[in-house]
Amino acid sequence: MNRRYPRTSLRTLIWLGQDGIFTQTPEILRDLSERGAFIQTQQHFCAGSILSLRFQLPSSSRLVSATVIVRSHREGLGLGVEFLDLTPEHQAELRGFVGEQIARVA
Repeated sequence: MNRRYPRTSLRTLIWLGQDGIFTQTPEILRDLSERGAFIQTQQHFCAGSILSLRFQLPSSSRLVSATVIVRSHREGLGLGVEFLDLTPEHQAELRGFVGEQIARVA
C-alpha cells in the first residue's frame, strides 16, 4: 500500500493526557509519520477527542510535544491520532527519524 507519508514504529515512553492530566506508559507508536500515529494503548478516548501527546525520539534529548485529535479508536488495540500543532523542527525530526528507520529495513 502506498501511503502519502512514510511510517515506522517506535517503542518509547509516551505521556498522553487531556485537560493537563497525563499518564506515562511504555507504549508503541505504530504507523508513526510526520502527520500522526497509531498509539497501541488500552486507554480509551472517543474519536474527535483532543489530547496532548509527548514522546521522545531515540536521536533527540528533547520531547516531541503535540496536540493531537483522535481520528479512530479500535477497542483493545489503540488510537489513531493526527498531529495538530507540531513545530516545524519536530516535524523535520520526525521526517528524518522515519526516513532513517525505513532505510535500515530496505
